Amino acid sequence: MTISDDEGNQSEENYRLRNFEKTFLLRSATTTCFAKTFLDHAQRDPVTGEIGKTIIFAVSQKHAAKLAHELNKMATALFPGKYDSDFAMQVTSQVPDAQDMTTDFANNALRGHSRFNPLYPSSKTRVCVTVGMMTTGYDCPDILNLCLMRPIFSPTDF
Repeated sequence: MTISDDEGNQSEENYRLRNFEKTFLLRSATTTCFAKTFLDHAQRDPVTGEIGKTIIFAVSQKHAAKLAHELNKMATALFPGKYDSDFAMQVTSQVPDAQDMTTDFANNALRGHSRFNPLYPSSKTRVCVTVGMMTTGYDCPDILNLCLMRPIFSPTDF
């Protein structure tokens, strides 16, 4: 990988996946950039105009936690009083009741309902950040955004 510093000097560096994750993906600036880019470009729910239901695939449990935290922080600033830190949820194997959370998300009931339109039931949680859950066999027909914020090496995963 070619790396450029602030002055435009380039150097060639090799990274294994674990080092790549620690060097690039877990930096707070990278996490903030990912979150901002997502919020700026995410598809919106056609009825409410809120960010459409989304699944984000992270590199690791730690990466998922950081992404969910950053998305909640940004959503609180963008949509004051709408989500109360429930905009994004980490849904990984280490989270208690994660399997129930996937079902609630599919049924538009994860953390209650959003406050954008009381006549239109949509999940208060708009984003599930996961690592390996919610992949093969997960059925949620109203997902509008899928984000792969990790390297994908398998055509099946892609």
